[in-house]
Amino acid sequence: MSADLLVFEKNKVPTEPIEFLKWFYKKSKWESDRDYYNIEGTSENLINFFMEIKKEYPEMNGPYALSDEEIINNPELESKLTDYTIDEDLIYMGFSWSVSEKAYESVQALAYKYNLGFFDMFNLYLDKDTIIEIPQISHEEFEKQVSLTDKKSFLLRLFKK
Repeated sequence: MSADLLVFEKNKVPTEPIEFLKWFYKKSKWESDRDYYNIEGTSENLINFFMEIKKEYPEMNGPYALSDEEIINNPELESKLTDYTIDEDLIYMGFSWSVSEKAYESVQALAYKYNLGFFDMFNLYLDKDTIIEIPQISHEEFEKQVSLTDKKSFLLRLFKK
């Protein structure tokens, strides 16, 4: 079993859940001529995200995959090998279930860092309750700029409510 996560260029996707799922379904047919293991032709934010996340969760296949020798010499890396599918405006990742909680935290933090949207495939409800995270501000910036008592008013201002 794997934990499947997605990061994407948030300005290139619909934000309404059903429309987002339609967009993702169309994209995930993987029908273009591109090499889905390669970052060439991918947005800068996604490339930066990928170059950082692969340090902790190495690529299972493709040009950045570890050699058999590297895995033999570092057996703890085997459980962290990740299947990446890279498109121009999204990266789909399949993590081993044994590292899923930590991977979720790492992917979410890096998505915020690189100003990307984040989608956990386990939150796929095929309805309006699907959760798509499209951050407006990083967790770190939020914590730096807003004290605990000011968070509610800050969010109201941020979302113009």
